[in-house]
Amino acid sequence: MLRVLAGLSMLLFLSCFPDFLLFVVGSVRGGREEVSFRRVAVLAVVLLIGFYLFVKVHPGFRGVGFDGALSGLLEGLEVVPLMAMVGVKLGVFAWCLHVLLGCRRGDYVGVVVREYVVGEGGCLGERRVWLGRPVVFGGRFNPHELYVGGSGAGKSNAVKLRVGQLAGDASRSIIVFDWSGEYLYLEGEGFRVVDLAEGCFNIFACHVGDLVDAASLAFPGMGDVQRALLYEHASSACSLEELGWELERRFVREPVFNVKGALMALWQRLKVVMGEVKGFGLDPERLLYGRWVVSFSGLGVEECKVFLAELLLRMLFREALRLAPLRLTLVVDEAHRLLGHGDIGQRRVEPFINRVMREVRKYGVQVVAASQRLSDLPDSCLANFGRLIVMGNLSPVDLDRLGGLGWHLKLVAERLGVGEGFDLREPGLAERVVVFRFNLHRALREGLPAARGGRQGYTSCRVGVAGGELTAELSVDDRRLLERLRSDEVLLKALWAAMEGRRVKGFAELRRLGLAKEVAGSVRLTRQGERLVKALGLKGGVEAGRRV
Repeated sequence: MLRVLAGLSMLLFLSCFPDFLLFVVGSVRGGREEVSFRRVAVLAVVLLIGFYLFVKVHPGFRGVGFDGALSGLLEGLEVVPLMAMVGVKLGVFAWCLHVLLGCRRGDYVGVVVREYVVGEGGCLGERRVWLGRPVVFGGRFNPHELYVGGSGAGKSNAVKLRVGQLAGDASRSIIVFDWSGEYLYLEGEGFRVVDLAEGCFNIFACHVGDLVDAASLAFPGMGDVQRALLYEHASSACSLEELGWELERRFVREPVFNVKGALMALWQRLKVVMGEVKGFGLDPERLLYGRWVVSFSGLGVEECKVFLAELLLRMLFREALRLAPLRLTLVVDEAHRLLGHGDIGQRRVEPFINRVMREVRKYGVQVVAASQRLSDLPDSCLANFGRLIVMGNLSPVDLDRLGGLGWHLKLVAERLGVGEGFDLREPGLAERVVVFRFNLHRALREGLPAARGGRQGYTSCRVGVAGGELTAELSVDDRRLLERLRSDEVLLKALWAAMEGRRVKGFAELRRLGLAKEVAGSVRLTRQGERLVKALGLKGGVEAGRRV
């Protein structure tokens, strides 16, 4: 009898062994969502019982004797409750081991709390899971992720957990758009923080059409006349100050009253940006490599945040086209800020984040976004998300939209608590909905850092020049370009020619770097180019560069 039981235990062991291997490999290499942790617990019980039976039947163990088959069977049955208790403990230990390993690597983001099963006759059954499997977000064919939920549903907490998991991949670059300063804690975890209020990118280095579209989205009510005026004057301007001067000069000599009003309104909008941004020097191309937190918390006006975010997305997209393939994750928390502005209802300008979600996957870019409203995203964008997490506190419009996908999805969404959600892309959702609860991120347990400004990464630098020293405030990007100009004779000659309004070999590279610009058939230095000319000590550089 004992030999028969030992054989049965071996069969059970072999049936559960694949799950055991998946458990071990998944714990080491990132987790597997398909692992059945109940079978792992059964495996632990079978191993213990099998070991006991092996000791009893193996002739090499001394002191093992049975007075008949019946006494042996009774003796084996006496320890079954004890073995079962120890086996359950081992199963719980195996489950906890996976949880602890997942917490250490950031793979474990939550745990299944209940399941809803669609029954016959339109009924929805609920089953609580007291010891459910941990939720590990593994790789999928489509890497884009969207977290949708109302205010206070726990979207930001879920995104923080996901960022922590992605940060475990040392080869992956990450860009986080931080609106309110709640991701500044990442500065101590290998991320670099860029405060756009202190070190913004050159907005005139991008295509003028992108500049006009970003302004149209950021400033609601911007009509066709203002768009045309901005396109006309931004094409020849190199800075906000110069653009403002051009608009004021046009305002003085403009005879048409309506155009005068449009000029004044446009200038007032641009003054908002001028008052918020205090410095320049950020190179968007650098953000594609490494790990960065782009902080908008130092900007006090919402329209300015949206304007710079739209422009930065466009510039990053163009750079990604040029440098593809990449291994980059773009994290946009509170994406509804970019979806609720501009002439969206009139279909004049589409928020650029919609295009980013549709097209960047083929360039090696993953998008992780969170939004309060599911209805803000068109179906063409939602179809591009491989994981769509629905959380609580949804608006009635979003609930009705879920109801159109399945009557039971609306009921489940209405019952979600804080920090709970389900995956709208989970297979078998028409029959069963698995609800999981996200863990509480460390930054929320310990308290988020306050939004802080300051010149992070932008320090004073003394640059040696002929005839003495010049003390100038140069950004990290300025110093990098300065070293390149000093080591590249072709670029230095092209910069000298651009100061005099001439175009020579190397001008295309200067324009790509944002140091020079072509205006009305001639050449003009940008503000950044003028700063570097001063740092290099080229005589008469600024005056010559301003001639057209």
